[in-house]
Formats: sequence, structure tokens, C-alpha cells
Amino acid sequence: MNRVKSIATLVAVCLLFAGCSFTQGPGEKIQHGLDKSASIEGDFKELQQSLVRAENREQKLYNNILDLDLSKNEKEIASLSEQATKSANKREQLMRKEKEIIDHAYETFIQIKDDIKELNDPRAKEDAVFLVKTMDKRYGAFSKLYKNYMAAIECDRKLYDLLKEKNVTFETLQNQLEKTDNYYKEIKANQDDFNKATKTFNQAKLSFYKHADIKK
Repeated sequence: MNRVKSIATLVAVCLLFAGCSFTQGPGEKIQHGLDKSASIEGDFKELQQSLVRAENREQKLYNNILDLDLSKNEKEIASLSEQATKSANKREQLMRKEKEIIDHAYETFIQIKDDIKELNDPRAKEDAVFLVKTMDKRYGAFSKLYKNYMAAIECDRKLYDLLKEKNVTFETLQNQLEKTDNYYKEIKANQDDFNKATKTFNQAKLSFYKHADIKK
């Protein structure tokens, strides 16, 4: 049985970049908010690495299960399935922490909205408004990714429970695999949307700095 698994799901996730900030006029206040939001995402990389390790470990456990005869290695399969479940639980915890970071960064970012109204340069204001729209799109993409990833974890746990059942049929396992795979395909699409929005955001940030005459 093939299992489509999104190994290192968030490794390729793009992060916001920060610059220098000085709290002066509305442009500098916005820059300060942008840099603060980017700084909050600084812990993201370490969490991603932990998530990758958990995913790789879990995939290895699953592969070990597939190497065994389900009808002759019940105890070993049950043990491996239990370990895989614990790994899935670990991934769930890590993903919750990642969401907390993204939520915090987003809540910090949207505080720049009041400062946008004070901008005098129309091009800088247009850039700032575009930044908000792009960040909203980025946050929406991550929210979908999070929802699908958590659902995929639940499907993984269900699969591991099925593998421990003595009389489980191949058809039952295959149906569960298809459900899981569909979620991971959605996750990949969500990840692509998130990364695309992040790259667009970082490019728009440079345009804002230019039109707001902010030196980096």
C-alpha cells in the first residue's frame, strides 16, 4: 500500500523577513509593526525542524509495519502502531504551537491598520493596503493548512488503530489510506498558497519601504 505523506510539510514554508526599525512617523510605525510581526515568527524554524523529525520517524514506523505480515506479527504491529500514534500526538502538539505563533504574528501585524490612514504618500498607502490584503490571504492559507493537517493527523491515528485490529480487511485499510492521502494533497496546495502569499508580501514590503522613504 502506498501512503502519500507530506514529509517536512512546513519546511518549505516561507517566513517574513525583518529589517531595522525606528518609531517616528506613520511609515516608521508601520515598519516597526512589520518587523515585530516578523520577529515573532522567528521561533517557527525550530518548530519546523522538530515537526520534520516527528514526520520522518512516523513514516519509518509505518514502513516497518508494512514490512510485516499482518496475520503473523500482531504484537509487533501493535507496538509499532502505538509508537506511531505517539508520534502523531507529538506532531499535533507542534502544529498547535506553530498556529499560536502565526496567530500572534498576525494579530501584531494588523495593528498597523490605524497607521496606514496617516500616510501621506499615495503610493506608500497603496503598498500598505496591499500588504494587509496579502497578509490576510497568507493567514487564510495557513488556517486552511492547519485545519487539514490536524484532520490528517486524526486520520493517521485511525489508521494506526485499524492496524492493531486482528480481523481488519485490506479494503478497510485502503479506504482509510485514501482519506488520509486526500488531506495531505490539500495540505500541499495550502502550503503552496501560503508560500506564494509570503513571497508576494515580502516583495510588497520592499516597495512600501521605497515609497515611504524608509532606509534599511
